[in-house]
Amino acid sequence: KGWEEAWNKYVKDWEPDPYDKNYVPLSTLNEHPTVLTSKEQETHPYPEDVFISCYFKFYSGIEYAKGSTYRWIETEGLFNYQSNSHPCTILSRDNSNHYTVKLDETELILWNLPRKAIEFSHHKYMSDQFIRNLFRHEMEIPDEIFPEKWMDR
Repeated sequence: KGWEEAWNKYVKDWEPDPYDKNYVPLSTLNEHPTVLTSKEQETHPYPEDVFISCYFKFYSGIEYAKGSTYRWIETEGLFNYQSNSHPCTILSRDNSNHYTVKLDETELILWNLPRKAIEFSHHKYMSDQFIRNLFRHEMEIPDEIFPEKWMDR
């Protein structure tokens, strides 16, 4: 009952926070079929709370020269590890929706990236869970729904 009353009050009194009015869910950006190049972003910038990452696996034992250019190749398990996701800058997009990018940390240039190898991520503390006026209330689950053996004595 306490949760429902708090929810109804929240819905009745809620007003958008001016700071968060331009929030765009990551899913909206990640589902878009194209990513804007850095030049296009000059006139159509993405929200300030996001950055672009590109998937690329660095292999130990290989020296990657700063500023060198490599053809992107999908490798097994590439998308399974967040460590393969690197902040990047979109340099260009070709007619087949493949991209040339620069990995920000290493300045490697990668070409032939498909759209699926590029994703948007939130900067720290900028995801929707940090929007200031979201509804938050304890769940208030009644003890009666749990088996007696689960209860503290």
